Amino acid sequence: MKREFLQNLSVGEMSLTKEVIDAIMAENGRDIEKIKGENMSLLAEKETWEETVRQMRESHETALRQLTFSHRLENAIRGARGKNEKAICALLDMEALQNGAEGDVTAAVEKLREEAPYLFERKELPPLFARGTGEATPRQEEEPVTLAGALKQRFMKERK
Repeated sequence: MKREFLQNLSVGEMSLTKEVIDAIMAENGRDIEKIKGENMSLLAEKETWEETVRQMRESHETALRQLTFSHRLENAIRGARGKNEKAICALLDMEALQNGAEGDVTAAVEKLREEAPYLFERKELPPLFARGTGEATPRQEEEPVTLAGALKQRFMKERK
């Protein structure tokens, strides 16, 4: 509020006195200072919240990077058919791998596979079944028990 506004203001035919104008201006000044104080506290609170949000964002980004690295490492070990993840991780340089790319993790696991093959399963899978010991007599051709067996027997004879 400006002093000129109050000086030009009149009640009825009388204008406001200097004391009334000073009192109004003083009260207006106190209101303005009060609002400034509230705004400053809100500004300080805003800055505190911004700092909190920044810290939380950094901690979440760190956790996400760690989780991503852990997932890449786990996939590389699983892909190489590792037997014991903790033992394999103990032999790897984890800090160097965390800063590297995904190919670095896979290459490091493959290098460890060559150096310590006992930590990994063989790439060749064993046969699904083994032949008998030779004690049992071979099965004689019998009449088929199921429809599928009968069809198989009939079509196999026609092919011969």
